[in-house]
Amino acid sequence: MEAWWGALSSFEKVFWAVAVVFSVFFLLQLIFTFAGGDDIDSGDVDPSSDTHSDLFLGFFTIRNMVAFFLGFSWFGLACLEKGLSKSLTVIIAGVCGVGTVALVMLLMKGLSSMKSSGTLSLKNAIGKEGSVTIAVPENMNGRGKINIVLQGRLVELDAATKGARLNKGEQVKVTETIGDQTLVIEKIK
Repeated sequence: MEAWWGALSSFEKVFWAVAVVFSVFFLLQLIFTFAGGDDIDSGDVDPSSDTHSDLFLGFFTIRNMVAFFLGFSWFGLACLEKGLSKSLTVIIAGVCGVGTVALVMLLMKGLSSMKSSGTLSLKNAIGKEGSVTIAVPENMNGRGKINIVLQGRLVELDAATKGARLNKGEQVKVTETIGDQTLVIEKIK
């Protein structure tokens, strides 16, 4: 190992050092991202800030810096291995570093789009069927409860009906919502 390191030029040693250090940082970021700590460099939102400068500064994050130097160093080492000149190596490595940033940004955007807040939206219940668990009084004269599968989970929600009283165990269909807490239901015929 010592002989190999000693045989490298100073230029190659810089690329190797950057490659190793930023590869470790990249792996740590990946681990934190999948462990739920992906908002480390999210920053605060200031509604009075300048949108153009914020957009520009949004590209200068720790994640993007790590991605740039990761791509820069490894592609630079590949260019040196192929025998390219130092100046051409730096140019190609720089372009590849920017490309790596773009790739990581697309990857992170894709991963973040898979997030779910877990918040129930009662509007999604309209048209769904469920069953009464606590009797629902007639003509909107009170609230009962129904069980319904909403957004992939079984939940018990408040319900009212415009028609006749609905008893426990009856199958019902959601027709509308009242605010964000109560479903309006009708008996399935």
